[in-house]
Amino acid sequence: MKICHVTSAHNSSDVRIFEKECTSLAKLPENVVYLISPGSSYIKNNVKIIGIGEKPNSRLKRISKFSKIAYEKAMEIDADVYHLHDPELLPYAKKIKARGKKVIFDSHENYYEQILKKKYIPKLLRRFVALIYRVMENHACNYLDAAIFPCKIRGKHIFEGRVKNCEFIDNVPLLSESKTSSLINEKKENAVCCVGSLTEDRGIRFLIDACYIADVKLILGGNFYPKTFEKEMQEKKEYKIVDYRGFCLRDEVISIYNQSKIGISTILSIGQYPMVHNLPTKVYECMMMGMPCIISDFEYSKKMIEKYKFGIAVNPTNPEEIAGAIKYLIDNPNTANQMGQNGKKAIEENFNWSIEEKKLYRLYFRLNELENDMCS
Repeated sequence: MKICHVTSAHNSSDVRIFEKECTSLAKLPENVVYLISPGSSYIKNNVKIIGIGEKPNSRLKRISKFSKIAYEKAMEIDADVYHLHDPELLPYAKKIKARGKKVIFDSHENYYEQILKKKYIPKLLRRFVALIYRVMENHACNYLDAAIFPCKIRGKHIFEGRVKNCEFIDNVPLLSESKTSSLINEKKENAVCCVGSLTEDRGIRFLIDACYIADVKLILGGNFYPKTFEKEMQEKKEYKIVDYRGFCLRDEVISIYNQSKIGISTILSIGQYPMVHNLPTKVYECMMMGMPCIISDFEYSKKMIEKYKFGIAVNPTNPEEIAGAIKYLIDNPNTANQMGQNGKKAIEENFNWSIEEKKLYRLYFRLNELENDMCS
């Protein structure tokens, strides 16, 4: 089967798209896997990456022009299945389907809910833009053979009833990376870490304040957005506890985990975040590395903490409560270590890519079987 993954928004080394999905599919000898993405062309892990140049800084240009470039390059591949990763690619689903191809949409987020909270869109326009997106998404669903989403929201798949084949494929860790973890008591300094998007919605403001109160180093990896938020944070007196690493490659992310005693993800109760039935990817990764985690006290998160006992759930808008959790874990290293080991065990047994990989294979097998039935 010739498979073409397409993204106009993510880079070619994206962990979910390349390291997990493309690499897994390319392991099967019957598959030839391509990835259309920003950047240059090369071959890695038996995946043929076709670069389409640098991604525009302008979001509007990326949505309008760059997505078209990605689509046109993808059509040159003449694949059997097209696996789309960005909402701006949905308008091309009809054209791809008209060529007799299978089309999968891999929705990394609940975009309708997230658009309602996007600060770069004027507040008065957000609901209108979200409704426009919903109409476009509903139209594209008529031409999708399958839709992927990481987890349940309000108890169901967000494409349920709109797309025949719906699959949950969560962005959980690769077990191979757990071999690089170190024990908490081997960490030399009191450092906590947060890696990913550094935004107001991700609770970074309150997290900086909390680490200042707790008097611990906060290692941040990722890009601040918008730049005005970065400038505002840097001007705070509390920012002196921050060790900012900027955008990090995968080995740099692993290095940050191994320098930290505690992993933190205190996302605010905004948009889809309190509704999802999974944990943030970076929390799963910190669990995999044997770190105790401090996470937002959403309903699902609290259930996970209660079941697997890998950390502490806190009010993400309360710096004093977050600081108290940090101090408790630092002052009680045996408890912290046990939480870390509990989390690591949960990843090894329940939340790892080898489990999700099987779901991906099953989905492609179902689509291939449908194709064979149609041709027989």
